[in-house]
Amino acid sequence: MTKATSLKTDVAIQRRDFIRECAIVLGDLSAALADAACRGDDDEAEVRLRQIVLATKSACQTFREMRPASDERRAAA
Repeated sequence: MTKATSLKTDVAIQRRDFIRECAIVLGDLSAALADAACRGDDDEAEVRLRQIVLATKSACQTFREMRPASDERRAAA
């Protein structure tokens, strides 16, 4: 494995780890949103919804950044 290939692999691993962390955070935020909704705390619910949107956008952007690297590997095979 060349140094460049190794670096691309490391970056892909880091991106997958970030997406995994986003998924964990999204689970926590969803639980907090459900709790706020049950309590009728609209202000907290709004904050949690905004956080969910931002975390989802970050995960999606990271995933889109991973796809070209994945496509390059398939083309090289």
